[in-house]
Amino acid sequence: MGAWGYGIRQDDFVCDVIGFFEDLLKAGKSVADATKAVELQFGGAIKDSDDGPLFWLALADMQWTYGGLGASVLERVKDDFASGRSLLPWEEDRRGLARRRAVLEKFIRKIGAPNPRPKKPPNTVIRAPKFRPGDCLSIQLAEGQYAAAIVLAADHSIEECGKNLVAMLDYLSGDRPTMEVFRRRKWLVLT
Repeated sequence: MGAWGYGIRQDDFVCDVIGFFEDLLKAGKSVADATKAVELQFGGAIKDSDDGPLFWLALADMQWTYGGLGASVLERVKDDFASGRSLLPWEEDRRGLARRRAVLEKFIRKIGAPNPRPKKPPNTVIRAPKFRPGDCLSIQLAEGQYAAAIVLAADHSIEECGKNLVAMLDYLSGDRPTMEVFRRRKWLVLT
């Protein structure tokens, strides 16, 4: 079990389903289309005795949050709770079982009524890498000394998470590095 708490979203699998669903919304899919795609993506997990109830909880949470909770999804969540399927992983921990039961009861009450303020689908936030390949970086450390680095690459493969590959030079001084330090390119090597 990849749970770190009793809350609905305090489980690795639930977070995976939610992340996939929200990525589809960011790509312009409707709640209905995202639901179909998520059901296809996690089809095997739906049949699993542990992950199945978690899947329906995550889907219900997403549908309710974005204003499109389907009656069949709500009924599935209620059935899993009534039958005890959504509590099976918690049976060995009495205190945890009671807390999880309370969380699920509150969640079912919440999603039983229409969401009065559904969220708008999220937008994709494009975050380009900060630097371009070849940029020379002078880094002032906490102790007041300077280090030097060169940007080797910029990764644009994930729109929302632009990254740079940076290599450190073997330079540590109280003075800022000069361009000669960057031209020499004496790499810092971990041995």
